[in-house]
Amino acid sequence: MEKDIDTKKFPFPDDNRLKQVKFIVTEGDAFRFWQKYHNFATLKQDTMGCTFQYADFGKKKPCWASLFFYHVDGVYTAFVDAHGAYVDYHKLETYVFAMCGMTPGRDNHCNGDNTHNHVAIRVIPRPRYLAGLKADLLELTQEISYWER
Repeated sequence: MEKDIDTKKFPFPDDNRLKQVKFIVTEGDAFRFWQKYHNFATLKQDTMGCTFQYADFGKKKPCWASLFFYHVDGVYTAFVDAHGAYVDYHKLETYVFAMCGMTPGRDNHCNGDNTHNHVAIRVIPRPRYLAGLKADLLELTQEISYWER
């Protein structure tokens, strides 16, 4: 898989945190993840992320992505999102896994549409899950009351 990556043309970012990543969320938006799971898991952002070029489609067609680090119930997670006019998701995933020194597996990645597969979310204990549902219900009730005024 790494043989497809031209690290001379697209060098990996120089960030030691990349080797600490245990879970990758591609096409992932950490805010959307927080919106859905803030009552079920603890998210803590690890300062700033990084932007990097991972491929191109010619001299004037670069492919860029951003990566942000979070602790999700203690699981060091990278939220990666491609941006710009040109995107190649296969190359992005290949690049990110190589950059983090990981091999794709069942339990170490998901995309933004199936974040319920995040390892921290899959193992939520029943009492915590029920407490999270009650907190969600309370927030929705408060929002309804606000809009009914």
